[in-house]
Amino acid sequence: MMDLYIVILASGIGKRFGEKTPKQLIRINNQPLIEFSLKTAFSINPTQIILTYPPGMLIRFKKILKAYSKSLKFVEGGERRQDSVKNALNAIDREGIVLIHDSARPLASANLFRQVYHKARQYGAAIPVIPIPDTVKEVKEDRIIKTLNRDRLFLAQTPQGFRISLLKSAFDDIDDSFTYTDEAFLFEKLGKSVYTVKGERNNLKLTFKEDLDIIKSLISL
Repeated sequence: MMDLYIVILASGIGKRFGEKTPKQLIRINNQPLIEFSLKTAFSINPTQIILTYPPGMLIRFKKILKAYSKSLKFVEGGERRQDSVKNALNAIDREGIVLIHDSARPLASANLFRQVYHKARQYGAAIPVIPIPDTVKEVKEDRIIKTLNRDRLFLAQTPQGFRISLLKSAFDDIDDSFTYTDEAFLFEKLGKSVYTVKGERNNLKLTFKEDLDIIKSLISL
């Protein structure tokens, strides 16, 4: 088995969520949201878990995650997602597989982490995706331009897995001014192949306030 590193991204401030408290620290069932992802990550016994935190919030994060702090490697995040990921990668000095997961996705299962790990180990890069069940329209200025073929459209999730050397090489090869939304996009931009595994419908991302009630209800099931 190759070394497995898990990066939990918790350095965003969640502007779209609209709260002063970072969304990864919102409490559900008296637990901070980020703790759900940490429990899942620890359950698969990785080589190391790296947590990126917002600049200036290390003491707060260590206090909230006191039960995990000795087992975690804390890395300060950057202004953009890619800056946080790069900082986390710089903290890894061995080859293996890295899984990058959004702390705002508390419901990803341990089985999904394992599937992405095995696919990334086999092909070098893998992400979970789910098909889009609704009809998809391209809209411009409130007018429908065309209907897209949803059979080839999927929603990307995390964790996303990569061979560490390949991801580091991708960062070296890309213009730093290019901003991406996930690591798979970075690979696509460079013409590299990314493979997929079946994602999970419950693997929702907390983005807007209304998402919180849905996630709470799923956690309570």
